[in-house]
Amino acid sequence: MKLLNYTKQFAAIAVVASLFTSCDKVKTVDPIGSAGQTLVKLIDGGAPGSKKFAIDFVPTPVTLTAADVRRDIANSADLSKTMNVTVVDDTAALRAYNPALVYLPATWYTIGTTTPKTGGKGGVFNLVLASGQFAKPIDITIPNATVLDPSTTYGLAFTIKTVDAGGVISFAKTIVIEIGAKNSYDGEYLLKGRHNRTPYDFPYETVMHMVTTGASSVIFYWPDAGSVGHPIGTGPDPVNDVSWYGPAIAPHVVFNPATNLVTNVFNNATPTPIDIYTGAGSGVGRYEPGPKKMYVYWRYNFNDLRGFMDTLTYIGSR
Repeated sequence: MKLLNYTKQFAAIAVVASLFTSCDKVKTVDPIGSAGQTLVKLIDGGAPGSKKFAIDFVPTPVTLTAADVRRDIANSADLSKTMNVTVVDDTAALRAYNPALVYLPATWYTIGTTTPKTGGKGGVFNLVLASGQFAKPIDITIPNATVLDPSTTYGLAFTIKTVDAGGVISFAKTIVIEIGAKNSYDGEYLLKGRHNRTPYDFPYETVMHMVTTGASSVIFYWPDAGSVGHPIGTGPDPVNDVSWYGPAIAPHVVFNPATNLVTNVFNNATPTPIDIYTGAGSGVGRYEPGPKKMYVYWRYNFNDLRGFMDTLTYIGSR
């Protein structure tokens, strides 16, 4: 097994999905100004604004408010008007924001009945704000999140195209949404462990992302390396004296969702096999939902002198 040197300064490799943590931007209200104009905007919009959604990797419908149209009225007379707003499915804005985002296929979601869409990819949503109505959301429902590839980040972008009834389009007219699937084991963890191969049998301690690869499986993704993979200890300092075998040693961990016991550990790459380690220093591979701790024992090449003993403590969403 060739040992590849590791340094925290090398460039990140884009291998799996980037972080999916739900985040809220500070909402701003457009000033009406001396002209007394009614401004029409997208909540959290900008040039563009963005939102991220992490949805459960299960065959259960989930509804997301993808875009939320709002009119900041100048006066009560404007609020009494019926306003027509068109919002474009802005594929150009999506590409400009992040070319790595994959356009969410229209066959994977449905649209709310009050915001009908004309045309397919790049089409237009047609909204009607009735008298007295300040806002209207564009909701999408994903019936089955298991159609998503957990290693992929999907996206959609929305831009206000036209308004009537004397409204003016705000600068906050575009929003990009990012969508990724996660299971209950997914997250950012503090990894502590030890490899039993001499002379790499020192402890290691680092932040690790456990990234969804299936309904009840995750893969080790090492943010410091920018890649799937796993550290080894090369000296007495568990934080700084670390290296790795490279992305070719990238364990997947499979759980029994009913018991949270580890049922399999296997390699992301070939030809080096990975399986569960039961030798000296091992224990019961498992996930404990209460403290959100994960215990994983694995080895490569079916060799008990190539074992790893890992404890991962949940930090938060990745």
